[in-house]
Amino acid sequence: DLLNRRDRGRCHVNAGIGGASPEIYAAVAHRWSRILRPQRVVVYLFVGNDESDMGLGLPCCQALPPLAYGETGPSLRCAEPRPLACLLQWVLFSGPPLFSRAFQDDSEFFRRMNATYYDMVNAFLFRSRPHDEAHLVAATKMIKEDIEAIGAEVSFVVLPLRKDAFATHAQANTDTARYCRFLSDAGLHPINAAIPFAERIGHGVEIESLFNPSPDWHFSTSGHQFIADWIWKD
Repeated sequence: DLLNRRDRGRCHVNAGIGGASPEIYAAVAHRWSRILRPQRVVVYLFVGNDESDMGLGLPCCQALPPLAYGETGPSLRCAEPRPLACLLQWVLFSGPPLFSRAFQDDSEFFRRMNATYYDMVNAFLFRSRPHDEAHLVAATKMIKEDIEAIGAEVSFVVLPLRKDAFATHAQANTDTARYCRFLSDAGLHPINAAIPFAERIGHGVEIESLFNPSPDWHFSTSGHQFIADWIWKD
């Protein structure tokens, strides 16, 4: 919406999914790029949890990660939707029964039962966890190849953590800089979004208001506007 306001001559589609990992980005890009036929795709990689969320099982994919990794690279594990299987699995993974959740504040029994349920689900969904740099790079390369295959351009923007944004130099020894280094080594040419924060600090302008209050590590509304303006300008 922020970019649509700045660029009314084009349609900007927000294809982001809350809580999604780069593996899910890759699955979305693989399927929807051929339908939407975009001219340019901007992929935002968040240092806070994108790497650690790799390998998360999906209820609609036999509780396995959406990508399978082979010698020739990643591929979609569940390329075609299966509505009945998805329905059954969503019922299984949608949480404890409603009555159990309703009484958990007043009942130690229901509280323990719900905690056991979540422990079992997390252990099942997280049982295969390829969450290292190599898998993140492989998923990101898959996105690049799928987007370029339809003749579109793709850019990767690395969004910094709060602590990285407060570094006085964008290339400091931070997690954001580490992301940029290993993506650059893979030939993906990432855009380091810590740069505008460092520039703002260099000009003596505060950046605290660009983030939600701690411990939330996400951008505030003004932070999103700040990043949108920077991307539009550059």
